[in-house]
Amino acid sequence: MIIGIVSFSEKGYTLQEQVIENFPEYIWFEKEGNLKEWVATCFQYRYPILFIGATGIATRLIAPFVKNKTKDSAILVMDELANFVIPLLAGHIGGANDLTRKLAKRMDATPVITTATDMENVFAVDVFAQKNSFRIVDTKGIQKISSKLLNKEKCTISIDPSIHFRKEEIPSCLTLVETGGDICLVRNEKDIPCLIQLVFQPWAVGMGCKRGKSFEELQAFLLENVNGKDVWKIGSLNSIDLKKREWGLHTLAQYNGWKLHLYAKEELETVKEVSASSDFVKEITGVDNVCERAALMGELLVPKLSKNGMTFALASIVACVKTWETGYGE
Repeated sequence: MIIGIVSFSEKGYTLQEQVIENFPEYIWFEKEGNLKEWVATCFQYRYPILFIGATGIATRLIAPFVKNKTKDSAILVMDELANFVIPLLAGHIGGANDLTRKLAKRMDATPVITTATDMENVFAVDVFAQKNSFRIVDTKGIQKISSKLLNKEKCTISIDPSIHFRKEEIPSCLTLVETGGDICLVRNEKDIPCLIQLVFQPWAVGMGCKRGKSFEELQAFLLENVNGKDVWKIGSLNSIDLKKREWGLHTLAQYNGWKLHLYAKEELETVKEVSASSDFVKEITGVDNVCERAALMGELLVPKLSKNGMTFALASIVACVKTWETGYGE
């Protein structure tokens, strides 16, 4: 993950360096040039931002760019003494609450989280959708479901028969019904009465690339092979763990709101059949076909395509509920 980080004093910058040192698993995008332009860039690519300083400064800086809860960057603030970490924006869908807990734990700070479902340990439908690759049709339904559950009311849920799940794992706050209900899990968007409709995202993209490929190149290549109207069907971007510092791939995933799964060579080798092999790729990465092996969680839809040092493959994935757990920071 790429995370923006900025501080406003000498003491703040010292803490900034400590944060970067303590979280080597992240790619840190330090402030460059004009501050407002830098913030705009973070919002453009959906990079989370950690402000080290006053909440007032952060609030004023992000105000012009706050548009949509499904697209806004996660915004966090840490004081210069590392006493507190506060998620200001995009707590659930953007992951700010999760990042806050991780930062607070490793920096020995106190997380200040005010999201009601987190405080009450209540099922969060937006987190559920994110963890299980479902698209939220109308985000207004999030608040309606949360209000019912916070008021100790049960919600009803219907699940399309083609979506695999374990009935015994459904939280006690949800009552399973055959059709309709407050929450509807479907394979295709339908005109049905419910408070919130969640549509399964059935595609996994596998990509490989030479070092240094830009987001713009990768995005253009992907859109050459996926109709723009169908991009919503993509639930994840997958590659090999050698790409864990590849800026373009991380940006591609964050810009589009996809999970980025980076697999070890040994995991990719468990895929037995691929349509094409490359001795060069095997010499560099240890496997003969990164994109197909990374995509193959189901049926291969688009076999390996190559262009200018980039590879692409597309697979369908099994429609299922992987987890009902919506707590963060486990």
